[in-house]
Amino acid sequence: MQRKKTEKTKKKNLQGFTLIELLLSMAIISILTGASLVVARFADTQKNLTLSANQLRALIRSAQTYALAVPFSSEEHICGFGVYFTNENTAQLFYTKATDSEFNLDATTACDAHLEADGFNLLEKVVLSANSSSWGEDQDIFFRVPYGRVYSNGVHDRGIIYSLTSNEATKTVVINRAGKVE
Repeated sequence: MQRKKTEKTKKKNLQGFTLIELLLSMAIISILTGASLVVARFADTQKNLTLSANQLRALIRSAQTYALAVPFSSEEHICGFGVYFTNENTAQLFYTKATDSEFNLDATTACDAHLEADGFNLLEKVVLSANSSSWGEDQDIFFRVPYGRVYSNGVHDRGIIYSLTSNEATKTVVINRAGKVE
């Protein structure tokens, strides 16, 4: 009698899973997969925002460094270096220069005239993976040689805030009026 019970138990164990057990396992696997995909997508968005903010900070710091380190030239006078957006996700590093005759007349007027007339030379272009929501607001920044004074659209003593967005997440890059990039 004991032997018959053990054979019956062995047969029952070999039958496999029931339909309810299989459906429950599939539901749990689906829920865990969906949750992990949402987390991975959010992490990717944050990574793109951080990368774009770091690229923009590096470009702005390059402009500032160039403005502080420009050598004196007797033929051309470099007025300064700046960053501007050509569209919502492309930032460009540029510099302006004035000829010796223009510079000797009035240095400030000569440099401002080149800025207003788009008389600048491009040094570097960066395509960001996030979009700048500040693009349409004329948020250009300029560092004047030789002291690296900050100008925003021709106005000194004004800070700038760039807002970068990607999939409804936002990161900001702030340049205060003293030129500190945060």
